[in-house]
Amino acid sequence: MQKKAVLILVTLVACASPQKPVSVNQTTQKVNPADDPFFKEPNPAGETFRVLILNDSYTVRQMSGDTDLVKKQDDSGDKEQLNTFQELAARYDFKDWDFQGLLSVRLHPHRGEIEHIEYVLGQNPKTWQASKLFQEDVSRFQFQFPKGQVTLRDFRVRYRWKIQRRPGLTDEEARKRALEFLKAETLQNH
Repeated sequence: MQKKAVLILVTLVACASPQKPVSVNQTTQKVNPADDPFFKEPNPAGETFRVLILNDSYTVRQMSGDTDLVKKQDDSGDKEQLNTFQELAARYDFKDWDFQGLLSVRLHPHRGEIEHIEYVLGQNPKTWQASKLFQEDVSRFQFQFPKGQVTLRDFRVRYRWKIQRRPGLTDEEARKRALEFLKAETLQNH
């Protein structure tokens, strides 16, 4: 177990190692999340929704299947989820991260409620925290059926969660935060 912790520590410290310096006074241009390239990537068959989580936004876009099902609007749930992602991002912001995952979702054929959620083989995020959050998030989705019946039972939801390194964080501070994060995670898992 100690060898594993040391390996994780070395990986996190290496990940937090020198990156392009960020100026404290640097201004970032506000970009509309709906214009993110994530939503413009080709849409493989069966991928019905994409969810993009950024530092200050949570965006769900339906990519296909809108004649069979539509996600019900849930602004308060989306806001609550964004708060959860932001809390965890504050622990991870010692480097830039890009967590992605592809979930397969199956609906009950009569009620239209989510019956089963699992990751597509080889498409789970790098961390269990992101993996768990993506699954919890999609489990709260509720749907409407324009045709009056459940005609689309199986579909996929792609997630992307981008965390940006905290502006002005020096490389030494980033290494220190990575070590603190690892210690906290190691203690929590024992």
